[in-house]
Amino acid sequence: MDAITAIVGIGGLLVAGYGVYIVQRAKRPHIKVTLNLGVRYYQASGARTRSDAKLLLKAVNVGERPVILNSHALLFPNREAMAFPLAEADVRFPHELLPENSCTVYFDARKLVPTLTKLKKHRRGMVYLSGFYKDMAGRTYTCKKLELDPTLEVFDANLRDLDDQTVN
Repeated sequence: MDAITAIVGIGGLLVAGYGVYIVQRAKRPHIKVTLNLGVRYYQASGARTRSDAKLLLKAVNVGERPVILNSHALLFPNREAMAFPLAEADVRFPHELLPENSCTVYFDARKLVPTLTKLKKHRRGMVYLSGFYKDMAGRTYTCKKLELDPTLEVFDANLRDLDDQTVN
């Protein structure tokens, strides 16, 4: 009988501990960061125009608390961070990112080609690039690495194919 009581007691402690963990986790900020290569579309004088290649660093607040983001940067394979204070963004920093909201910073990919071509290449001549945001409390939110053609030739070919499809 003592063994059953001990097992029930341990089970109760585990359930209570897990409940405390869930409550504490919900109170922490949770920002999901992604890095992609893409373009932006603009509406100018009635015509839809496309930007040149952009690296899109996006932060989504998937937590329950607002978070004040104050900086962003790209992270190169040699662990060097490069900040772009004049990069395009859909918000101004510092920015309070409310729950279920997002913000995106757009880096001009063409300006990075000289730097990217100097980086250590991995399989198929690709480089790996990452990005991050920092909040006012000093926490860093990093994204998964993006495998990228440093010359952007593959991206350009895909854009040409897309242009051909929209014309036809």
